[in-house]
Amino acid sequence: MKIIKIIIGSIGFLVLVFFVLLQFNFYPVAFTPKWLITSRQLDKIVASSLVYNQKTLSVYATGTPVIDADFRKEIKRAALDKMIEDEIIGETLIKKLGAGELKILVNEKLAALSFNGEIANAVQTLYNLSLNDFRDLVLTPEAKREILEEQGINLEDIKKSCHPIILAPGFYWQNGVLAR
Repeated sequence: MKIIKIIIGSIGFLVLVFFVLLQFNFYPVAFTPKWLITSRQLDKIVASSLVYNQKTLSVYATGTPVIDADFRKEIKRAALDKMIEDEIIGETLIKKLGAGELKILVNEKLAALSFNGEIANAVQTLYNLSLNDFRDLVLTPEAKREILEEQGINLEDIKKSCHPIILAPGFYWQNGVLAR
């Protein structure tokens, strides 16, 4: 009888953990054995991209900008594709340079940029991101991309050899590109 209570308690705990993960979007949308992209990370990038597009369209569009479901799905596809690329770049650079050396090179590139209150306000206004989120989600991956190019590594070849598992509905990985 005690074993049954332990089993039922364990199952109840696992169900609770499962629902908490779903509630806070901590479930994976893409992964390999070395990295994982969660729905929460993807949603933050997609929301930022949509805010940026709305701001841009409101300035440059002649009519009322309409963002339909197909456009949102394409933004999500592009964001997930970029996030997968960023993970592939990071993994490749860690193999080639080591985690410590990569961190030093990224910090050097970021140190060359000057951040002030005006930039923080602009980032908040244009992307709806804090300066730290902007640094983590945009600037750091871009610094790694520059380092990859400086190392003479071809990203397209690496992407074709990578086979991430895509769990986001409606998307699949084909020949190094995320398609829908």
